[in-house]
Amino acid sequence: DVLLQELKDDGARSQSELGAAAAALRQLLAQETGAVRRLEATVADLEAQVSGKSEEVGVALAGAADLKQQLAVEERQRAELETAAAERSELQESAAAELRQVISGNTLRIQALEIEVSAK
Repeated sequence: DVLLQELKDDGARSQSELGAAAAALRQLLAQETGAVRRLEATVADLEAQVSGKSEEVGVALAGAADLKQQLAVEERQRAELETAAAERSELQESAAAELRQVISGNTLRIQALEIEVSAK
């Protein structure tokens, strides 16, 4: 009878210890679940930030491509202006040379006429 009571008491203690251990495990599981949920929220936030940054990078790359294209157009226009300026300069030099020849020729004619007039 005493042995039976001791077994019952041991069983009750074991049951109580198992209940306490189960409660502790449930509490630990709840804490871990909370930690996992916080980590999941952090990951979701980081993913949103990365997505936002990816969009910003895409916009920046598109802007850089536009600027590069605009720069190429401006470079082409500058080259065309330089070519036009060089051609105009060549034409001016050619016209100036022709004008010098005409002036030189006219100067020689004037001198020849002055010699004729003075000879008469």
